[in-house]
Amino acid sequence: MALTSNKPPIPDDDFFNDPVLEKGFINKRSAVRYIRKDITAVLFSRGFFKDINLMVKLVDISSKGALIGSSRKINRKNISLQLIFKDGNKFRLPASIVHKRSSNGQFLYGIKFSRISNKLGEHLLNTQTDLLMK
Repeated sequence: MALTSNKPPIPDDDFFNDPVLEKGFINKRSAVRYIRKDITAVLFSRGFFKDINLMVKLVDISSKGALIGSSRKINRKNISLQLIFKDGNKFRLPASIVHKRSSNGQFLYGIKFSRISNKLGEHLLNTQTDLLMK
């Protein structure tokens, strides 16, 4: 004999509903982004008339890309980003700017590395002192 009930189903508790997912936003990031203040970042780009060597602020980083900030507008798509760690290790990675936005005279650039760097990912994990992730 099966047990059945004529009572209406109880609605789910709103505590477990995710308002971000309800609005249709899906996080497509496939790598953890780390917030690091101990890495120096330099952007390089070659041009016909002028090369760019520009110190930039590293906002966050993963093994696949980074978000950088600059007070200078960058109009080139293909760049390379050099990362200098406090222990002296350097990584120079070919990359491209995949998105940009500006706010109050500050420019933010989404950088995608041309290839995934497992060595960079391992070094990010091994030298991490504060656990700050996005």
